[in-house]
Amino acid sequence: SGDLVSGVKMENGKFIHVSYTNKNSDSGVVQIIYKHGMIEVIFDDEIGKLRCLKRNSEAIEKYSGKITRYGPLELSEEVHFNNELKNHKIILKFEILNSYQLICMNYEIISKSNIELSSTDIRNINIHTLIKRSIKAIESYKNIDPKDFKLKTNGLYDDNFPYKKFVKEIKNRTIKDRKILLSIYAYIYQKESRNYGDNTSKRLSELLNYSEAYIKNLTKEIFNKNYIKNSSKGSSGGILTSKSLKFLNSL
Repeated sequence: SGDLVSGVKMENGKFIHVSYTNKNSDSGVVQIIYKHGMIEVIFDDEIGKLRCLKRNSEAIEKYSGKITRYGPLELSEEVHFNNELKNHKIILKFEILNSYQLICMNYEIISKSNIELSSTDIRNINIHTLIKRSIKAIESYKNIDPKDFKLKTNGLYDDNFPYKKFVKEIKNRTIKDRKILLSIYAYIYQKESRNYGDNTSKRLSELLNYSEAYIKNLTKEIFNKNYIKNSSKGSSGGILTSKSLKFLNSL
């Protein structure tokens, strides 16, 4: 028993540093540390577990190409679709942006039996629908086994926002604090944008019992006052800012 630290130089001149320890009573863990993340191999009795973690996107953007410990490590979520295509599996990969938002960063189509992907297969794939189904699957898993979900995501995504309660309060005009109202509206806006796209204003008008003109003004206000920002990654509706997250976390 003890600790092991090893560095391996690869052909491209880069290094992989590996550390191993089993000094305590916890299960043995191998950590492979790379530029913006870490891979953990956990030996739990006879069952091995693999966790892939990456530093959050804001931390990476803040320090550009530098190697840094700034920012939490986040678990990348994957959702597998085995039956959408006859001979191929589709894997959608999500990144946790904050406590309330996930974003699909990548997807893979993998052949099950070395069969070429046809143009008909490609036309049959509706990524927008698969993203919505994936998020529902992730939410269902979170609700079914919250303890395991929290462990696997390091508690970085909980999104226990009482959606129906706050929609009702906005409809009944009971929220008097403008900052709270804009923070809640920013959350609702990004949530509905994922489902309704260009029809979001109409949807929010019906949902919140405001005119479409007023909804469009509210939307301008949350962007102008920095409750939400446009996403360079293409997240529907935008990304909630630290300003709105502060108020949402206080509710």
